[in-house]
Amino acid sequence: FPTRRSSDLTYAAASLETSAPIVGRNVPESRPPSVLKIARELRVRPERLSVVLDTLPDLGVTMRRTAGGRVRRVASPAAVAAARQMLAARITTKQAARMLDLAPARVRQLIVDGRLLTQGGRLDRAAVMELRTSLTCRAVTDRPPIDAVRFEHALRHWIPLDRTGALVDALRDGELTIYRAVSVDRPGALMLCLSQLNGWSATGPNSDRDWLTIPEVAQRLGLKQQVVYHLVRVGLISTE
Repeated sequence: FPTRRSSDLTYAAASLETSAPIVGRNVPESRPPSVLKIARELRVRPERLSVVLDTLPDLGVTMRRTAGGRVRRVASPAAVAAARQMLAARITTKQAARMLDLAPARVRQLIVDGRLLTQGGRLDRAAVMELRTSLTCRAVTDRPPIDAVRFEHALRHWIPLDRTGALVDALRDGELTIYRAVSVDRPGALMLCLSQLNGWSATGPNSDRDWLTIPEVAQRLGLKQQVVYHLVRVGLISTE
């Protein structure tokens, strides 16, 4: 009898890899986990997990009927492993922003510009890392110039949102020099030469823009940016 039961368990376990798994209350090892249970284990929403499982029909994702007559969607161990890997490979916009040291709005602009692609509202982690590497690999080891500013700081104060993709292209093509920070608080952070950045920005297309950034207004008026911000607060300069 022990041999017979062992064979039955092996046969039941093997059926989990098929579209018709054998499920029995007396054989708990044969019960594939439901989508809800898997979602709890992976700490994701069941809806998101279902979207991933829809792409894995050949790995043992099927339906079973419980003793109470309810229909439950179940997945084989192979499907669970594949889903776990796919979920780890797809990241949110905020996660991508942290990886790239950008604001989420900049990442969304890169998506609009076609520099990053999404699938089901998620980004591919490998593609984000490739973009990051394409920038870091161009960083020179020379000491940054005296007017060097951090990459994210340059974007925030000198580069309009709609030129994010163009700046990334310029950096990847070598039009602008990328430096590495030597500071203690953030060693290795990317830095750009402000004078070089302003020169590149001045040659960009502005014909389709009917507005200016705060730094651009300050430069045209010969004022400090803090003064321009004050003029905005008191209503002398309108913003959108």
